[in-house]
Amino acid sequence: VFSGTKKRPPPSPTKSRHIRLISIGPSNYCEIARWALDLLDEDPDSNVYYSEDAHPPAFAAFATVPASDGEWSAAPMIVFDDQSPADEHEGRNVLYDSAAILKCLCPGLYPPKYAQDIMQFDVYLGKQLGATSRCLTYHHLLTPEYFALLSKLSTAHSSKIEAVLFEKMLPNGLARGMRKAMTVNEEMADASLATIREVFYQVSDKLDWGKRDYIFGSKEDGVGFTAADLTFASLAAPLIHPPELRDFYPEDVCQLPPPLRDLRKELRATPAGQHVLAMYRHHRF
Repeated sequence: VFSGTKKRPPPSPTKSRHIRLISIGPSNYCEIARWALDLLDEDPDSNVYYSEDAHPPAFAAFATVPASDGEWSAAPMIVFDDQSPADEHEGRNVLYDSAAILKCLCPGLYPPKYAQDIMQFDVYLGKQLGATSRCLTYHHLLTPEYFALLSKLSTAHSSKIEAVLFEKMLPNGLARGMRKAMTVNEEMADASLATIREVFYQVSDKLDWGKRDYIFGSKEDGVGFTAADLTFASLAAPLIHPPELRDFYPEDVCQLPPPLRDLRKELRATPAGQHVLAMYRHHRF
C-alpha cells in the first residue's frame, strides 16, 4: 500500500537485471542514484533497468527498513531483485548512501587519473552542499503558507495514500517533527546559505570561471563528464531548478518563497549555476 510504482517490465530483451530504487522524490541525494540508474537504463550495453519506489519525506522508512532488514531507514536505497550482490559491497543485494550507489553502478565516472580527487570532492559536496541545500529549502517550505506547495512537490510520484497522509499530517505535527529531525531552524538556515555561496564560489573557481566544461579533466586528457559533475548538479538542483526535473519544482517560480526565488536567480548567474544547467541539458535524459 505504501508503494507508488510497481516493477516495470524489461524495456528490451537485453535488460535482464532489475533494480528497485527506494527514494524520496525530490531529494537531491536520491537524484544522484536516479541519474546513475538512468544512465544504465538507457545504455544498450548494460543489462540493468530499474523501477522507482518513490515516497514523500518521512515515509520512505516504510520501504527501506524492511528492505535492509532493519539496518537502515534513509533513502536512497537500491535493491537488486535478482539477489545477486552489489559488486564490491560485501555480497549484499541492498545498497544505500548515494555516493556508494553511484560508485557501484557507474565506476566509469571515476577515471583513474582523478578518481581519488573526485571521491574526496564528492564527500565535500555531500556535507557542504547536500545537507545545506536541504536545510535551507525545508526552512522556507516547512511553513503553513507553503504546505500545499511542499505536499504537491513531495508526492508527485508517490502512492495516493501517501499523498493524502502527507498532506493531512504536515500541519498536524509532521512539519514540526521534520524540522526537529533535520535540525532545520533560522540559525542553521543562515549558516547553510553562507556555506552554499562558498561552495558555488569554489566550484566556479574549479571551472575557471566558465572557461572549463567540466570540474575535473580537460579536452587534452580526454576526461569530460565525471561523478563530480553529476554529484554537484544533483545536489544543487533544488536551488537551481533545472527544467529537466520540472516534476519536483514549481512551474511558476513566483510560487517559491521569495528568499528561494532570489537565491535561484543569484546562483544561476554564477559559472557553477550555469554548469548545473549545462550538465542537465547535455547529460540528463
